[in-house]
Amino acid sequence: MWRVIVGAYMALALTASCQAQEGLGGNGYAPRDVKIELLGKAREGALLPVVYVFDEDRNLPTVRAAIGILQWAELAPPVLLVGVSTDDRFADFTPTKPADGPDTSGGAKNVLGYIDDVLRPYLAENYPVSRFEVLHGHSLSGLFVLFAMLEEPEQFNGVIAIGASAWWDEESISKRAAESCENTSYRRLFLSLSSEVDSRNGVESIAASCARADQSLGATVLKEYPHEDHVTAVTPATHDGLRFVFDAWNMEPLIAARDIDGIESRLDFLREVAGGNPYISVSGFAQLARGYTREGDPETAIRILERADKLAPNEIMVLNFLGEAYEEAKRYEDACRTYRRSLAVAIERKHPMERWIRKRMAGLGSYMTCEAS
Repeated sequence: MWRVIVGAYMALALTASCQAQEGLGGNGYAPRDVKIELLGKAREGALLPVVYVFDEDRNLPTVRAAIGILQWAELAPPVLLVGVSTDDRFADFTPTKPADGPDTSGGAKNVLGYIDDVLRPYLAENYPVSRFEVLHGHSLSGLFVLFAMLEEPEQFNGVIAIGASAWWDEESISKRAAESCENTSYRRLFLSLSSEVDSRNGVESIAASCARADQSLGATVLKEYPHEDHVTAVTPATHDGLRFVFDAWNMEPLIAARDIDGIESRLDFLREVAGGNPYISVSGFAQLARGYTREGDPETAIRILERADKLAPNEIMVLNFLGEAYEEAKRYEDACRTYRRSLAVAIERKHPMERWIRKRMAGLGSYMTCEAS
C-alpha cells in the first residue's frame, strides 16, 4: 500500500492541510491523504513544474529545502511537489520479479499507472501545472524513476536517481537502457554514486547508454560523492540534481553576457517545454535593461522590459524602468501610460516607490500632461 502527499510551495512556509474529497480529481476521484504546503508563488499566467518525490517520508524534507534555496537564488521556478511513499518498497518500486526476490516485488508498473491515471489528471484539474515533470528517487525509488523514464521516455523532463538500486534482478534496468535510452522530448538525467558497490556497474552503464542518446534534447550526467555514503549523499545529490534539471531557468549567464537573442531564445524554449509564461528573474531583467537605457540605447531596454512585463505583469521595478526607457526614447505617451500602471500598483500595495513615480509623471510636464487616471 502506498500513500500520496501533495505540496504546492509558496511564501513564508504557510501551511494548510485538507483531505481530498470524492469527485475532485480526474476520472471522478482524487488521491487520498492530500496535504498542501505553500511556499513561493507562481506569477499570473505561469504554470508550475511538477516534482514527484518518491520515498517522500525520507526525501520530501530534503527536496523541499533544496528547492527553497534554488528559488531564493532565482535558479528554480515555483513548483508543485508531489510526495509518494509506500509501505512495501520492494512491491512498489521494483519493475521486475526475480526468481529469488520477494514475493510481492515487481509492482512498479502499477505505481506508474496510478501516476498516469489518477495523480496527473487530479493535479491538472486542481492546480496550474505545466508539462514539465521531474522524478526524484533514491535507492529502490531511484530504480523506480529510471524505470519510469524508460517506460515513458516522452513524459519526464528531469530525472534524479540517487544511488539507484541498479543491481536489482541482475542489473535488468541497465540492460534495458542499453537497448534504448532515447528521449523523444527534452530530458535531463542526473545519476549519482557514493559508497555503492553492487549498483556501480549498472549505474555507470546507464549513464553511458543514455549519454549516447540524442543530446540535442537534453543531457545526462553521473556525479560521484566519494566522501558520502548511501544515505548522506542524498542531501548534496538532491541539490545538485535539482539545479541540473532546472538549469534552463538559470538566466544569469545570459544576463551577465548581455545576450539578448539568447535570452529570448531561452524564454521561447521554456514556453515550448513547460507551457505558459516562463518564470523569470525580475530584478535581473530589469537591471540589465536599465543598463542599456543609461548607455543611450533605450530601444534595447524597451525590447527586454516589454517582454518582462508580459511574463511578470504589474512588477513595479519593470514598469518604472520601462517608463524611463520610453522617456529616453522620447515616447512620452507610452512613458505616461506605463507610469500610471506602476502608480496604480504602488498605491494598491502601499509601495514606497509611489512618490518617485509621481515625480517622474510630473517631469513629463514639459512634453504632455501626465496625471494619475
